[in-house]
Amino acid sequence: MSTYNNGQIPRIDDGFLYHFTTADSLMKIVENMTLKLSSFTFLNDLNEDELSCESSGGMDAIHIRNFIRQNCRLICFTQNFESEGNSSCHTGCNHPRMWDQYADNSKGACIVINEKEFLKRNHKILESKFYKIDNVRYSLSLYNKDIKTQEDEKMFIMENYDHLFFKKYIDWGQEHERRFFGIDLPDFLSIKGCIEFICLGRRFSNENLLKLVHLIVMPGHESYLQLTPHDFAIQFNSNGSVKPHDWAGRILETVKQSNSDTSKYLKYLKENGYAISDLC
Repeated sequence: MSTYNNGQIPRIDDGFLYHFTTADSLMKIVENMTLKLSSFTFLNDLNEDELSCESSGGMDAIHIRNFIRQNCRLICFTQNFESEGNSSCHTGCNHPRMWDQYADNSKGACIVINEKEFLKRNHKILESKFYKIDNVRYSLSLYNKDIKTQEDEKMFIMENYDHLFFKKYIDWGQEHERRFFGIDLPDFLSIKGCIEFICLGRRFSNENLLKLVHLIVMPGHESYLQLTPHDFAIQFNSNGSVKPHDWAGRILETVKQSNSDTSKYLKYLKENGYAISDLC
């Protein structure tokens, strides 16, 4: 469990990816232990539909845009970041605006993924595909006159993916985005064994907490026996910032109060180092 609340200091290079999501989406993610890749059709920045380069004429630009919408997918993350003007490092959870915009006004969650384990878990799928994972760069101007569209849509994208998908207008800069991009990928990629922790929003409802616990204690779900109480944190707001605080006690309490048969799950916790007194 790495919630940085037990003396651990966040680092820029720790490889943690932070994915904000709603409560409903969290249930689907946890139930199947997968992340859904998004289409460029649904991005909230309309500028990303622009190629921002020279046109070779004809229908090339239209064909390229259509190829992107039909064949290209991405997953958007944020990451640890340094304060402007000093070297102080903050966790990727420290984005109050993103808690509002992407996590349903703190009713959702932030899932923290280990990038190295994520790529390792999906290696067999990705090894034959074109994909990239990198930081997004931010600029006042995205246009590049040295790039010109071409007839082969896929080749154009493979040669110019950095310009097309890893540059955004400077207004988005405070998201500190790290992006996973690929061509002709499946709709879902596994995060089994890749979760560092899940930070629940302060407005995450008791009803949703019961649903979440049910997913990790009952057979039939990919999440069964995959997560312990110390894999969960709660959003804590103080002095304008957001920090994840350990919420294992509340999760364990909810497990013990569940109407479901939790005996196998409690045995699993004992095997993973939980004291018998914690489980009684």
